Amino acid sequence: MRRLYLDTSLPLTAEDFEVAARFCLTQGPPLRAGDALHLALCQRLNLQMASFDRGLCKAAAHHKVAHEQLLI
Repeated sequence: MRRLYLDTSLPLTAEDFEVAARFCLTQGPPLRAGDALHLALCQRLNLQMASFDRGLCKAAAHHKVAHEQLLI
């Protein structure tokens, strides 16, 4: 698993938008469009997503995207 940091910017592809739309339309935890794009990008690039957002982590698990739930 590779690590990227907040100041890293990655190009999105048309496929990322298609995957994100599928994530939003399938059964499972609700996702906002931006969060779905983050998950799609992590899935395509084999990156682990890290977030304080429990709902986003539940959605990541549902869509089999590597993730880590951060704690305060």
